[in-house]
Amino acid sequence: MAILGTDSVDVTDVDVTPLAFGSSNTSFDHSHGTHFEDVNDDGYTDLMVH
Repeated sequence: MAILGTDSVDVTDVDVTPLAFGSSNTSFDHSHGTHFEDVNDDGYTDLMVH
C-alpha cells in the first residue's frame, strides 16, 4: 500500500504503528518495514508498506 505524499502531506510524519488493512485489521508485514519512494513520479515522497 502506498500513502501518497503531497505539498501538504509529509509522509515521513505518518505514525505507522496503528496502521492496519481491511475489515480484519491485519497489520502490515513488519519484516519488510516501511520505505519511502516516489511511486507515482509526481516529485513527492510516498510511504510504502507491505
